[in-house]
Amino acid sequence: RITNGQTASVGQFPYQVGLSLKLNAISSAWCGGSLIGQQWVLTAAHCTDGIQSVTVYLGATVRTSAEATYTVPSSNIIIHSGWNSNNLRNDISLIKIPSVAYSTKIQPVKLPAISSSYSTYAGDYVIASG
Repeated sequence: RITNGQTASVGQFPYQVGLSLKLNAISSAWCGGSLIGQQWVLTAAHCTDGIQSVTVYLGATVRTSAEATYTVPSSNIIIHSGWNSNNLRNDISLIKIPSVAYSTKIQPVKLPAISSSYSTYAGDYVIASG
């Protein structure tokens, strides 16, 4: 459940991607991820565990207006070797997509320097679909 959420403007979070997950012939689910390189999306293992394929939507706030869309098979997904669905430990996975061209709407997430440390997350954003 999202409380006090705000609709993102186009290009506000150019690293956020939408993931349509094909679970089987008739079922699908939706998750989010972050573009971390021209060919890599970071997401949660609980989103990708056991899926058949995933469609990645880049550069949009709604699926119907994506700047780029790629569908890749489960063989393009790397799930953390220590992933445990019982306690959600190591809940992380990578999705390899064809190389995407960066634009104002599609950019990799800007990670902090290794030397950075945070005592608070005040002023930071959490991005989710809902």
